Amino acid sequence: GQVHVSAFPEGVTEVAQYGPNVRALGVHLTQGQMLPFARAAELIHDIYGLSVSPGALLAWVGEARG
Repeated sequence: GQVHVSAFPEGVTEVAQYGPNVRALGVHLTQGQMLPFARAAELIHDIYGLSVSPGALLAWVGEARG
């Protein structure tokens, strides 16, 4: 019955945001283990219960490349 308002921590810019370890895992699974993006997303969901899209994985690979 109460409303709570607070600010997001510094550096959080999106509604759903994953930390560097999850992002690194996604890059490792797709680039190091050569899993397809959809399978890597499914594996992350199976292990950690996180819903990561294949598109997010693709973006993380692009960021890691940079």
